[in-house]
Amino acid sequence: MKRTIQVVIIMMLISCSINKQTGNNDTESDCQKAMSTFEKEFLSSCPISNGAEEVINYLGEFQGFNRNEKFDFGNGSVRFNAKDASIYGYPVLDEKSLFLLNYSPDLRGYESWILFQAIYFFERKEDKDAVLNKMEKAINEDLRLAKEVKLTLANEPYERFHLPCGSGFNLKHGEVDDKFVIDILWARETSK
Repeated sequence: MKRTIQVVIIMMLISCSINKQTGNNDTESDCQKAMSTFEKEFLSSCPISNGAEEVINYLGEFQGFNRNEKFDFGNGSVRFNAKDASIYGYPVLDEKSLFLLNYSPDLRGYESWILFQAIYFFERKEDKDAVLNKMEKAINEDLRLAKEVKLTLANEPYERFHLPCGSGFNLKHGEVDDKFVIDILWARETSK
């Protein structure tokens, strides 16, 4: 009887260990899938999950965005401004549309990130709405993220989404000076 109990306990421990390992793989896989979808649908495929250095290399080759040397001081802040660019086939306004990277130059890979921002300005409301609809479809169908409404200091609402891997992003959109904007601000670590 004692031997049977010991065998049962050992089997339960092995089972728990296997379940923990499988659960971690599922979580990691969910995280990778979510980040891949987020990068593709919101950030023009900028590989933020690979770290700031990879994104800088990617954007250096990305058609329609140029590194803005005026804001490049080697301190972990880099800006790429639009020049004859389009997002998902819709033209964005030069100079106003940009990618902004803030990272720690002392770290490598995913851990280097502080934040990544993509701002897309459109001349036409229809173009902004088409891109926003594509993003909202990804949120609701592909990523299945719950929306949290937050307020800015000026008491204006914006949407906050948490990705399964401990990062999240703000999604703002609207009209500024008769132009139409989508503003995505991603940060590596967030609190819910």
